[in-house]
Amino acid sequence: MLEPVDQVIERAAELRHQGGNLAVDALREALGADQWPASERRQIAAALARTLLLSGHYAEARDVADEWIDSGPPDEHGVALLMHRSAACLHLGEIRHALRGAMDAESAADGAGLSDLRIRATILQGDALLLLGRFDEARATVERGLQLTKGSAHEASRAYLLGALGRVLSRKDDLPTAIQAHLEALELHRGAGRARETALELANVGLACAAIRAFDDAITYVEEARVVADAVGDDHLLWNIERTLSWASQNVGDHDGSVSHALGLAEVAERIGGELLVARAHERLGTALVGAGRHEEALPSLELTAQVASELDDPWLAVSSLAGLAEVRLAADDLAAAEELLLRAWRLKDDIDDEALLEVLHRVTATLREQRGDFEGALGHERQHHALAFIAVSRSADARVASLRHRHEREQQERHLRRAFESLPEGVLLVGDDALIREANSSACEMFGLSTDELQSRRITELTPERDRARATELVDEYLRDPRPLQVSQTLTGLRACGAEFPAEIALAILPLREGTVVLCSVRDVSKLRRAESGLRGALAEVQALRRQLERDNIVLREELESRHHFDEIVGSSPKVQAALRNVGKVAPTDATVLVLGETGTGKELFARAVHARSARAERPLVTVNCAAMPESLIESELFGHVAGAFTGALTDRLGRFQMAHGGTIFLDEIGDLPLPMQAKLLRVLQDGEVQRVGSSEVTHVDARVIAATNRNLPEMVAEGTFRADLYYRLNVFPLHLPPLRRCASDIPQLAWFLVQRSARRIGRRIDSIPDDVMQRLVAYSWPGNVRELENVIERAVILSDRGTLAWDDSAVATPVAMTGQRLEDVERRHIETVLADCDWRVKGPRGAALALDVNASTLRSRMRKLGIDRPRV
Repeated sequence: MLEPVDQVIERAAELRHQGGNLAVDALREALGADQWPASERRQIAAALARTLLLSGHYAEARDVADEWIDSGPPDEHGVALLMHRSAACLHLGEIRHALRGAMDAESAADGAGLSDLRIRATILQGDALLLLGRFDEARATVERGLQLTKGSAHEASRAYLLGALGRVLSRKDDLPTAIQAHLEALELHRGAGRARETALELANVGLACAAIRAFDDAITYVEEARVVADAVGDDHLLWNIERTLSWASQNVGDHDGSVSHALGLAEVAERIGGELLVARAHERLGTALVGAGRHEEALPSLELTAQVASELDDPWLAVSSLAGLAEVRLAADDLAAAEELLLRAWRLKDDIDDEALLEVLHRVTATLREQRGDFEGALGHERQHHALAFIAVSRSADARVASLRHRHEREQQERHLRRAFESLPEGVLLVGDDALIREANSSACEMFGLSTDELQSRRITELTPERDRARATELVDEYLRDPRPLQVSQTLTGLRACGAEFPAEIALAILPLREGTVVLCSVRDVSKLRRAESGLRGALAEVQALRRQLERDNIVLREELESRHHFDEIVGSSPKVQAALRNVGKVAPTDATVLVLGETGTGKELFARAVHARSARAERPLVTVNCAAMPESLIESELFGHVAGAFTGALTDRLGRFQMAHGGTIFLDEIGDLPLPMQAKLLRVLQDGEVQRVGSSEVTHVDARVIAATNRNLPEMVAEGTFRADLYYRLNVFPLHLPPLRRCASDIPQLAWFLVQRSARRIGRRIDSIPDDVMQRLVAYSWPGNVRELENVIERAVILSDRGTLAWDDSAVATPVAMTGQRLEDVERRHIETVLADCDWRVKGPRGAALALDVNASTLRSRMRKLGIDRPRV
């Protein structure tokens, strides 16, 4: 039997962390198994392409993606394959192919409603456009991605897009906005603990600070980036840092440092591999050597860059390398070669949007024109060069002002935080990894009876008694090794300067700062709380004692009431009613399932409540469900509950009726109206005692006694296929038959008096008597609606009464509807079945149906055979 595909991919992910090509080999082996369905092989192919990308095998990743992209629909795995191919092309320097693939991936993800993949495709597009020097398009793409990442669900993607926006704005010389974007990205990455991305953004901020001549800030950020990058051990990070340092050194006139960092950049690029990365490293090296006046040494690097740029169709790289080569040729007085190189560069300038590179072109062209004696042409290019330089300086000044403003805002925020820190009612300590207290607020000083200076000279373990110091040391050391979300310990004891001890709750949290990580320790004196808890426990014990006394009194009172009133509102002394009540008394103490059968209005719910009231579950709830009153689409949710998001409108989790009835009883009224699909699910609950909420895979055990009721003929429904036989047998453990009112005519006077008094109290009338002729009419009527019809007639009569005597309205009882349009045989069959049911299916004798129908018993049996009437088997 094949291993599930999710387990194969999960195992491969574990193998990838072990190094080597174990994960690649495992996925290739799984992909080669012909037994996999096509869709699952495509999922494995997407995982293989991603693993090859992460392992640096870009060409193989591209080939795998190419092979499987068209093997299925543009679903989640198809979009992933498109993105993996685009990322591989990006690493291989095939920038235009990468851009087209990313655009196809975004379109497919948008059509399939895959928001996460669409955002990632937008990120790939922005990177490709940035490498192509199409900065306006890159900015529009990145800003579109930022619109898609609104909300906390896409925080990581939003942080990356903010960094990409910062890189675009830096190339557009919009440095104030670029620095702000990088700082926002840095804050998000730091908050989430993403070390690699944090180092990358630190390098980006350093590069932007160098561009605005804020070199102190630039050095601070880049050095911090190097520390993080060394800890991560990521060559891609080192590549960015060396490139930043080389560019910054050249801008401050440190040409030797610029060349040194460019050489380090080239070494890192060779380790990483990839034509484009190596070419960009040599472009920086060549530019640094030209700036240092070492033109001959720059020639090989610039020629290599120009060749790769031509092969990869990279206009930005081509223009930069051609401008550098032209400057080398000018230094060698080879004006013809310099002019040809500059002409090639000017032809490509429309494909890029980089003012800094355009400034270089104007400067080198002005030098060429001057050496040729074309002073007017040189002057024109010099003006363009100085204009662009002036714009850059102006923007740099604006950026410097913005940086100073940001620093002022940050210092102001720190002052606000300091005030908030001091005003906290709980004691707060900032503890270093050496367990020394670095900061303490005024509440902590007051709590321990020490000044701020005295606290800052102590270890945190010295704030506990000697017996607790080893445990406090272990707690802090363990938390520094394995930071977890806020952890609270209620077992430590605080020690004041006077030697007094107090119980303390301590909450720990990691707080990353630029100067290092510290532990934020919140200390709360719970002395008053413990005293209050002790008082509450005493009060709770008193309340529980009173509750037990009340329960005992309640039991005595209920027994007294039940001795006076049989089963609450069940009124009747006829043999059939008394037989039903005896059956209630027998089945109630058990947990057996009860099926209450009877016509409409015979009091099935009253008898269900009587069973529950006499059971051991009487203290627990009786939950009533009318199966006929619920829409079919909501029955499952009502019975078993649902989780948030299970269907449209399910905004929160909801318990089902079975879970509400846990420990008690659930009454399923009108069970015969339950749809067939729900009958199967109800059967599972009755068999296993387990429910599964809609939208959840979790199974919950419930202990609820089931009482069902119906006025339908369930055996006939089973024969017709509209009710499941297995569910019927599961419900029909103890059938409780309720007689119709017409078969208990002797109960009508007692029941009428009961209903009259209850209606009179509710309406505010007083009825002292029921006339004999009214009582005779009540007893003589057949009551097709049973007790419910009698109750309605009585209530109408009470409303009409105004002199203490029950009035009568001839229109009070319903007139039978004429059965038109029916065959005579059907009417005869229905009438005979009704009479037989009233006579307990006795045919002859004093209580037989033959006597009631005034026909001979043999004649009745003959008619029953002809009409196909058989006694139902229960």
